[in-house]
Amino acid sequence: MSCPPLYRNPQRGGGAGATSTLPESVQGEISFTLTDEHAAAMKVTDSYVIKAFPDYRRRVMRFIKFLKDNYSSGDNNLYDQLVFELTPDDLKDETRHYHRSTHDLRYNLIPSEVVHAFLSGELRYKNKEKKTEHSYDHKRKMHDAILYCSQYAKDGNGPVTTTYRGEMKSYLDSLEKQSAAAKSNGKTDERDADPWCFTLFVLICTWAVEAGNIFVWAFLILQWNIMGRSCNVDAIGLHNFKAENDTVVFCLDTNKKDQKGEKVSEKHCYANPLKPVISLFLALGIYLCLFQSKFKKKNGRGSDKLFRLLLLC
Repeated sequence: MSCPPLYRNPQRGGGAGATSTLPESVQGEISFTLTDEHAAAMKVTDSYVIKAFPDYRRRVMRFIKFLKDNYSSGDNNLYDQLVFELTPDDLKDETRHYHRSTHDLRYNLIPSEVVHAFLSGELRYKNKEKKTEHSYDHKRKMHDAILYCSQYAKDGNGPVTTTYRGEMKSYLDSLEKQSAAAKSNGKTDERDADPWCFTLFVLICTWAVEAGNIFVWAFLILQWNIMGRSCNVDAIGLHNFKAENDTVVFCLDTNKKDQKGEKVSEKHCYANPLKPVISLFLALGIYLCLFQSKFKKKNGRGSDKLFRLLLLC
């Protein structure tokens, strides 16, 4: 007696309960039901893929608004051809990750020209009066949102076509050059953070020591040495570093551009005996001595994370 399968791949399309295509070597039909435990485990894994989906859906909704405002009447009525309203059943389908969206697109019908118009026209200026343009990355993320959401489109509505991808690649190359020219003329709204100078780094370290804030001292020196984002330092655990000759070698699990951890590189950090206030060995040694109790397991609980003290309080 066969049971309807619960698992399906949303990128393959198909209605609820659709099965994946079996290899030719498999004879007959196979149907199965995942246990609740396994289904829950798969959902946790999938969540790492779709963390950015709320932002993607917001960007797609902005593109939909652009279509409604500019191409929803007369011969240019692209809106009715490309956009459809989501039903209550659609919104309940967790595999589509609609979040707060009210409409979606027929991605396989989108002409690249209208996306060109959206990026070059609607999204060009951050401030039209001052002629200040959005950065290239801001515009590119709109295109990325359409690509990703198209992979989770309803049956027959996605993904985008190969022609669309090819035309967009050529267009994005030109858009990047246009944005680079605007940036050289000081006309982009890129608010990049100014780098810390060494003098400021030393002053903050000195303040942290004098104030007895060993947490800030160790965290800041480690961030400076591995040249990482604060979120990368926050995730560092005991398994991420080791002693090797006269260095401490750090290797992160992942970084912003490498979420799979396939291209992370080791960082070799050294002591600074001539200026102890910025010596990683001294700061990390004192920090580990003061907070060593947090790494001891109590009632089966423990953590190897260096700086997530509050989680165990």
